[in-house]
Amino acid sequence: MPVHDAASTEGTPAISMTIVPGARPLRRFIAREVETRIGRALIAGDVEDGATVRIDVVDGELVVAYETRRTHDLDRTSQVVALPLLNARRDPGPGRGGYGLGVTTTRRLLACGAIGAVLFVAVFLVNDWIKAGYDPVRDFVSEAAIGRGGWVQIANFLATGALMIAFSFGLRRAVSRWTAWLVRLFGIGLVAAGVFVSDPVPSDVWTWHGIVHDVVSLAVFASLSAACFTAARWRPSRRWRWYCVLTGIAVPVLFVATGGFPDTSGVFQRITIGIGWTWLAVLAMRAMRLTHPGVAGTPIRLGDSRSLGDAS
Repeated sequence: MPVHDAASTEGTPAISMTIVPGARPLRRFIAREVETRIGRALIAGDVEDGATVRIDVVDGELVVAYETRRTHDLDRTSQVVALPLLNARRDPGPGRGGYGLGVTTTRRLLACGAIGAVLFVAVFLVNDWIKAGYDPVRDFVSEAAIGRGGWVQIANFLATGALMIAFSFGLRRAVSRWTAWLVRLFGIGLVAAGVFVSDPVPSDVWTWHGIVHDVVSLAVFASLSAACFTAARWRPSRRWRWYCVLTGIAVPVLFVATGGFPDTSGVFQRITIGIGWTWLAVLAMRAMRLTHPGVAGTPIRLGDSRSLGDAS
C-alpha cells in the first residue's frame, strides 16, 4: 500500500517539539499513532489493498485519509473520509485494559443515544393522549406508570435506560470518560425509575418505592446536567460549548421550577425533558459524525502532552 505523506510543515515540528522532544519519543509516537492505526485498518479491511493513505494536519489535529482505487481525486476524498487518529490510551485493544471496540460497533453504540432520546419522548407524548384519566399539563411523566396501562411508561423507562447505558460505552470511546460515566449513571437511573414506580402527586401517603423513585429522579437530572458540562470540553467550538453550558444550566433550573408550579408541573417537566433529551440526541449524532470508519478512535490534538503520557 503506497503511503503519501502530505503532513504540513507546521504539523511535524508541533509533534516533536510540543508533545515530546527527542527522536526516540517521536519515533514511538509515529509507530503507535500512525503505523499501528493504519495496520489495524488494513487488518479490519477498512482500507482497500492498493489504497493511498495521506497523513496530514487539519485544524491542529493529526488526521489520516485514504483514496481507494475507484477514486482519484485525493483532495476531495480526504474531505469525505478524513479519519482522526485515535488516542491509543483510549484504544489499547482487546485484552489490554480497554474495550477493544471497532469503529462500526462504536457508531452503533452512539446511535443508541439518539434512538433512546427520540423513543422516550415519542412514547410519553403518545401516552399523554391515550392514557385515561391522565392530565399531561399537571401530571408528571412518571405518573403514567401508575395504574392501568402503566406498563407502557415502565417499558419506556427500561428500554431508554438500556439504550443510554449502551450509548455510554460509545461515549467512552468517542468523547470522554467522565461524560460516559455520567450518561451511564443517567441510564441506570432511568432503569431504576421504571423498576420503582412513582407515587401519585400530590399524595398523603408515601411508599418506599415512591421515595426511591424520587431520589433516582434527582440523580437522573443531576447526571444529565453534569454531562453537559463535561461534554462541552470535547472538540469545543463556540456554538457547541454554549449549547452544552446553556443546556446544563436549563435542566436543573427547570427541574426546580417544576415543583413551584403544581398546576402546570407536567408542562415544565416535559420542557425540561425535551431540552435535555434533545441534547443527548445531538451529542450522539455529533459523535457519530466525528467518528469515521477506517482508523478507530478519538482525535489527538497537537500540543496536548497528556495524549502521549504512556508512550514511553
